[in-house]
Amino acid sequence: MPKREVPKLKKDNFVAWQSLMKLHLGSVGDYAQNSIVTEHVDPTGTLTIEDMKNKQEHNQTMLEIASTLNYAEFDDIKGCDTAFKMWKALLDIYGGD
Repeated sequence: MPKREVPKLKKDNFVAWQSLMKLHLGSVGDYAQNSIVTEHVDPTGTLTIEDMKNKQEHNQTMLEIASTLNYAEFDDIKGCDTAFKMWKALLDIYGGD
């Protein structure tokens, strides 16, 4: 079965993009879906293997979101340093639940 890609976010397709993006993040892993509803906090001090794994997974979620944005929409969230902030900014700008 061919894999359906998440379309690039445009100003007029946010609701469809949001639904497909949530499904996509669910297919990536629970951590990806959690990253858009829970603020990520970078650990301090000596990093454990678990800390490094969590950081990598969080960065992957940010990349998954950013890779589905057109340049104009990326400009709207490029200053966000967590997936949660990216998602919230997109909701604030384009609407949605």
